[in-house]
Amino acid sequence: MTFVRAVLAGCAFAAALRPTSLHDRRRTWAVAGFAIPALVLDAVDGLVARSTGTSHPQGARLDMETDAAVLLGLTVVLARTLTPNALVIGAARYVFVAGSLLRPAWAGELGPSRRRRIIAGLQGTALGVALAPPVPVPLAHTVIGAAEVLLLWSFASDITLLERRAARECAADEGTLPAS
Repeated sequence: MTFVRAVLAGCAFAAALRPTSLHDRRRTWAVAGFAIPALVLDAVDGLVARSTGTSHPQGARLDMETDAAVLLGLTVVLARTLTPNALVIGAARYVFVAGSLLRPAWAGELGPSRRRRIIAGLQGTALGVALAPPVPVPLAHTVIGAAEVLLLWSFASDITLLERRAARECAADEGTLPAS
């Protein structure tokens, strides 16, 4: 299913890069018709893997990387057709990973999180709504803005957790505990 999602997203990108689409900065069904099913399948693929006993850590990693790439690609399309602010959604994970190279605390392990899972799903939903041509532009802007706020809050929560954990570990190594 992850492969099917990647192919559908690729078709959405190809539709956005058609010569007629490059000159037309409106949202089109040619893009949305591929993108929305790719986003919907993201909600289903994990359930299918778990229910069929075919889930695997490497599959989960592939799914996560595919999600990130699909979101980035679709936000590039929305940056052209709706608002450049949409790039916040697509770039957030990559900025976080880059930040972990500069701030080692961010490279810490984050266990499973219902909050992260729900907010990731809402990002896809927001992109699907914003890509749909019948959705009024002001509503699409509002949906993207709300999704960005939730996403930034989620990343800030994880960064705070990782920084506090790193500070506790550092203090424990030095034999002192920081004030809470």
